[in-house]
Amino acid sequence: MATPSIRVGICDDDPLVLDALASYVAAANDLELVGLYRTGAAVLGALGEGSAMDVLLLDIRMPTMSGPEVAAAMSRRECKTRIVYLTSCSAEFPLEDVLSGRVLGALTKDISPGDLAQAIRTAHAGITLLGAAFIGSTSTPLRDRVEALARTKRESAVLTLISTGASNSQIALSLNISESTVKQSLQALTRRAGVSNRTELLMDLHGIPATRSSHGS
Repeated sequence: MATPSIRVGICDDDPLVLDALASYVAAANDLELVGLYRTGAAVLGALGEGSAMDVLLLDIRMPTMSGPEVAAAMSRRECKTRIVYLTSCSAEFPLEDVLSGRVLGALTKDISPGDLAQAIRTAHAGITLLGAAFIGSTSTPLRDRVEALARTKRESAVLTLISTGASNSQIALSLNISESTVKQSLQALTRRAGVSNRTELLMDLHGIPATRSSHGS
């Protein structure tokens, strides 16, 4: 029995971007393009009429209704569609939408066809997408804490994904590393932060006071 295709919608006010991404989706055998939209209102209208979308690629910056506004409206409707932002500039990525669970991450519009297809599969599996281009676009307090703790780009990526609540297995898949490597990074980062576990590290990243256990020398 064949595996059902992943149903994909794309919303971007630039017709050239729409056409390019649509061709990338159409080229993948396991993806099905179910809708192209130029406005957020068009997406919401289609969903309201019962359009079935597993993953929505959503432009962040659009006239009248922005991507984050569309994501917020979909969240209020308790829509199950996985949302991934599209952006031309990683600096405009609103990480708080990932932290709130409204979206799974973001992709730059110059992504290759193969990488786009894999990103859609990853999002469909519920795994956070947060590439290296977006590590520096986190909110200032979080970015400062990540920079203070991380010694490598990999540690920065692991920390940023931890801040979204991603599990070790999700981090491993997102960064294409082994779970044992994630665990090693996590152990080093918790030790460096002066905390005893993952929960305390997550609280530390977001500036939430925690009762920390004492550590031996």
